Amino acid sequence: PDRSFVGTIRPRIENDVGFRVPGKVAKRLVEVGQVVDIGQPLALLDDADLKLQAEQAEAELRAAAGVQAQAQASENRAAELRTKGWSTDAQMDQAKAAAAEARGRVIRAERSVELTKNNLSYATLRSDARGVVMATSAEPGQVVASGQGVVRNARIAEKEVVVAVPETLVARAEGGEAHVSLWSDPEKKYVAKLRELAPAAD
Repeated sequence: PDRSFVGTIRPRIENDVGFRVPGKVAKRLVEVGQVVDIGQPLALLDDADLKLQAEQAEAELRAAAGVQAQAQASENRAAELRTKGWSTDAQMDQAKAAAAEARGRVIRAERSVELTKNNLSYATLRSDARGVVMATSAEPGQVVASGQGVVRNARIAEKEVVVAVPETLVARAEGGEAHVSLWSDPEKKYVAKLRELAPAAD
C-alpha cells in the first residue's frame, strides 16, 4: 500500500563564508533573508593594517630594485676588467654571486607585494555563489580569525527532502520513484531522486 511520509526540505548546499585573513569587522553589508549574487560583497574588514603592509612591501621592492641595479653594474664592471686581465676569477665570482643574490631579493620582494595585495583584496568578503543569507555570526567591531564563519549562505540550487523510511520499505526506497508535495501547495507534485540512503535513522 502507498504510504505518505512527512519530511524536511532544506537547501542541498549550505555553507559558512569567512574572511581569508584575520581582522576587525568594519561593516556587515547583508541581512538574514537577503538574496545575494556571486561576487556580491557581504562584509568588510578594517583594512588599515593591510594597507600599511602593502606599502611596506612596495618600499622593500623599490629598495631591492636599487640594490639589484648596483649589483648588476658591479658585475658588468668586473666582467670588463676580467677581459682586460685587471681582475681575478675570485673577484668575478664574487660579483656574480652578489648580482644573483640581488635578483633573488627582488623576486622575493615582488612575491611579497603580490601577497599583500591579495590580503588587501581579502578584506572584502564576497559571496561565492548565488544564495540566501541564512545567518550572520559577526558584527561590526568584532575581531574574527581567518576562516571563521561570518555569513551562512544557502545556495539557490537543488533542494533535498529528508525523510525517515521504515526498515520494511528500504528495498522499495532504493529502486522506487518518489514525489514531493508542499503543505503550501499540496496539488503540485515534484519528482524526487534518491541521492543518499543513510544506514541509520537520524
